[in-house]
Amino acid sequence: MENQPEPVPQAPADSSKNKRKLIKFRVDEAENTAIRQRADAAVLTVSDFVRKASLGEPITTRLSESDRENLRKIGINLNQLTRHANARSQWSKKIDPLVDEIKAILFNI
Repeated sequence: MENQPEPVPQAPADSSKNKRKLIKFRVDEAENTAIRQRADAAVLTVSDFVRKASLGEPITTRLSESDRENLRKIGINLNQLTRHANARSQWSKKIDPLVDEIKAILFNI
């Protein structure tokens, strides 16, 4: 029989009022910077970020304002290409690789 890791106990949803225990740990400067940057990217406090990471909860990063603006521009361009292709009732073979590239970029975000 394989050794299965014990499940991490999940805190009740209303536990924010019950957080009375303090855990301290030391990190070097690079770790401190990395933790703070990742917490900022996820729009979380350092406490919430470390708590989620240590309990194995998913952490999603948010898109920056410039990333959102770039995605908006890509969407506008893609919409214009689609309208142009539909108006002419044809889809140029040159457009297919561009659409595939855009899909790949969006999939990796």
